Amino acid sequence: MFVRKDEVLSELDAWLAGQFAPDRIEAVIEEMTAAQDSTGHQQMITEAHQALRERRQSAHKRTWQAIPMGLWFVSEGRYNS
Repeated sequence: MFVRKDEVLSELDAWLAGQFAPDRIEAVIEEMTAAQDSTGHQQMITEAHQALRERRQSAHKRTWQAIPMGLWFVSEGRYNS
């Protein structure tokens, strides 16, 4: 979808001017602060970091578990390069 800026720019400018009018500044700041909800974002970031750590640990564990099997294959002559 393509929207020409000259079709929306004047209306957008008028709306922004109304939103950031001097008598609305305090309300806008409160709305923006409430929308950020830093606690919720911090929780999501913490959970994402934890999930990445768990995946990394799982991958390392699988690698270390596979090493003895690989050594056995080589020692038994079952590995053909």
